[in-house]
Amino acid sequence: MTGSIKERGAFFTPDELAAFMCKKSIKRGTKTILEPSYGDGLFIKHIQKISTKLEIDAVEIDYKTFINSKNFIKNTELINENFLCFNARKKYDLIIGNPPFVRTRNLKDDQKEIAQKLYKDKLNLKSHADPSLWLLFIYKSLKLLKENGSICFVLPYDMTFVSYATPLWEELFSSFGEIKVYHSKKRYFPDLLQDTIVLKLDGYGKNCSELDYLIFDESFNKSPTRQKKISKHSIQKKQKPFKYSLLPNEYKEIEKKIDKKLIKLGDVVKFHIGYVSGNKNYFHPNKESIKTFGLTEASFLKTIANPKIIKDIGLFSSDIEQKKLNKLFYPTSLSEQEQNYIKFGEENNFHKRRKTSSRNPWYLTPLINKPDLLLITQKDHPMLINNNARYIATNTFLCGYICEGDLFSNQINIDNLVGAWNSSITKLFFELEVHSIGGGRLIMIPGEICNIRIPKSLNVSKNFINHINKILIEKDLPKAIQETDNLVLKDYLKLNKKEIHTIQESIEIMKYWRKPT
Repeated sequence: MTGSIKERGAFFTPDELAAFMCKKSIKRGTKTILEPSYGDGLFIKHIQKISTKLEIDAVEIDYKTFINSKNFIKNTELINENFLCFNARKKYDLIIGNPPFVRTRNLKDDQKEIAQKLYKDKLNLKSHADPSLWLLFIYKSLKLLKENGSICFVLPYDMTFVSYATPLWEELFSSFGEIKVYHSKKRYFPDLLQDTIVLKLDGYGKNCSELDYLIFDESFNKSPTRQKKISKHSIQKKQKPFKYSLLPNEYKEIEKKIDKKLIKLGDVVKFHIGYVSGNKNYFHPNKESIKTFGLTEASFLKTIANPKIIKDIGLFSSDIEQKKLNKLFYPTSLSEQEQNYIKFGEENNFHKRRKTSSRNPWYLTPLINKPDLLLITQKDHPMLINNNARYIATNTFLCGYICEGDLFSNQINIDNLVGAWNSSITKLFFELEVHSIGGGRLIMIPGEICNIRIPKSLNVSKNFINHINKILIEKDLPKAIQETDNLVLKDYLKLNKKEIHTIQESIEIMKYWRKPT
């Protein structure tokens, strides 16, 4: 298989992590072991440190890696093959390793076809059209285990919350007598834009209804600082149990206390990404291009295409300086100047790009809607803005549209949403529901945003809104949060100082685990 290491999803396992996994997985009765993507052979080295009498088979898809490994890996059956096509002549007591962290769509065509066939035909799965290879490696491994056998894989932390892993969790609980998930604060893969866990499955052929979640505030070389039980039910219901397990024990009672006063944001607002132009520089031309082609204001729609232009505002889009607004080329009458600019785009094949080629006409950006709300994450803080100026926005933002005529529409309005947004409880729900990638950066996904809970029937005065707006313009976010907490947490939710402190502490815990050391 050709391609770079990252294209293959091959991130080699650190020595400390491989040693930990082998030590935890190899038992007295272990005789046969399979390593499905052996790479640099590190797992084999640590397996043989424990015992030289173990029978090891190891599969590697990359031919060059396979050939080189013959020089230093001994007493092991080395196999150059795609593990998804591997037809073993026997079954194994233990399957251990680091499966590729790559989505099917990023594979070469021949490899993609194999993965999709396994996913759709042989595994008869329907949950996701573009599976990650690590998921397929687990399913494939299930078919190669002896009764009472074990699996130990290092996997992306995403497994604990992504929807397409839900059917897999169902099968794992139905197939193993014991499940353990190890999670360390230490980032063992600094070049990987994901946190990782170690999944250890024991007792193939049995079943269980809960797993052990072992949390390490430092590395796996230390003792776990906490150990939680997570039920099969909480994973099936997508209740983010792994994140909630990191919170103080007192938080569970607080959430019970306030639950009836909260609703999901998705019950009152529908979020979509903003428009996608298809060519940023062409559809948002600079001053020089506008002057060169003689384009006028009539050729453009005012838009927010750069998040930096909202950095100095508070709660309202009307506070954006007009000169800072971006312009979206959106011709409707086709003047001579506009026709020349369109011709320029066609001469440069801008009309043949993936996004533009399906449009008719290609130069009109679709889905130009004016949202009620704009949502963006600036550093750690999610900003919700009342789009009272009715600007359109690019896909840099999430665009919110108030649901009309829904059950809670008479209790929720834009003032209520924006006024209560900067409270600690909203920030905590944001941390709990929204996932992050490399460097701990939060990713804005409509389905996750809609799960954030907000006050159900909070009356926010115009005076309060204007007061918070002024504080934010003055760049005093801590004061804005404190003032909003007094309104939302203290007055509306009736929380005491200790409970408010627990919520604030919980936010810091979430940030601690989200950000790499």
